[in-house]
Amino acid sequence: MERYITTDIQLFYNQKTGDQATIDTTRGCQGCELKEAPCYAAKMARLHNLNFFYPVRQRLKRNLLQKQLEKYSGSWIRVGCTSDPSLDWDQSSKVCEMIRDAGKTPVIITKLFNPPTGNDVDRLEKAQTIVHVSTSAISKLQNQRRRKIIEEKLRGKVRVVNRIVTMAYKNKKLQDRQEELIQKAGENPICETPLRIFRTSPLWKLADPSRYYRHLSPISGHLDNQLTAGLLIPGAFPCYSSCSLVPTETDSVGCRNQCCTREVKWPT
Repeated sequence: MERYITTDIQLFYNQKTGDQATIDTTRGCQGCELKEAPCYAAKMARLHNLNFFYPVRQRLKRNLLQKQLEKYSGSWIRVGCTSDPSLDWDQSSKVCEMIRDAGKTPVIITKLFNPPTGNDVDRLEKAQTIVHVSTSAISKLQNQRRRKIIEEKLRGKVRVVNRIVTMAYKNKKLQDRQEELIQKAGENPICETPLRIFRTSPLWKLADPSRYYRHLSPISGHLDNQLTAGLLIPGAFPCYSSCSLVPTETDSVGCRNQCCTREVKWPT
């Protein structure tokens, strides 16, 4: 497999994000805990014969990115799609500062593989960054480390969203651990991402098959071959559709809160 090449950091779009702009400060992700059942970004990299598990820092040309930010009409920008911003906090902090200077909200999606420095946190706070910390019941030790980083580094400074990837587990231990993630979120908002899964996935053995059904794709409008248990956390903000979709009278699946940039009461 080939490694990613270094290219200029630019706004980009894909099928998942729709017309919502995204930025990657690196390409690839060294820390995926589930290499036997990797995320969609890893799967797409494999299709293009790219080594997803060897991240490569991307090049920041300020003039280029600034022009794109000024032209973009949206109110927020996602940082982290085919990579994890925590792999390069300095670069990610610079990008968040530029997004804020352009009058938009930076939204980081991360698994907190690396902790930010105090200086990084100060810059993220000044840029009014929203940090989504992705967790799942499968990753017990990683969740403990992430919780420690939130408590010791981010709490009281940066707006944190607990982004929980949920499954309907058949194993009570995993189900209890998922409930523990919900309880430990505290006052921070929860964004739920129900795992969509194939029967051939290694993770299928953990699922309660009686609670799963075919997923209705919000992009195509048709049932696909992935299975889902739907939303499992009452009151959580759902991440269940394309970022560009908004709810209508006939489509209640659309993204209502846009990665917690709307309708959120933040802890004081």
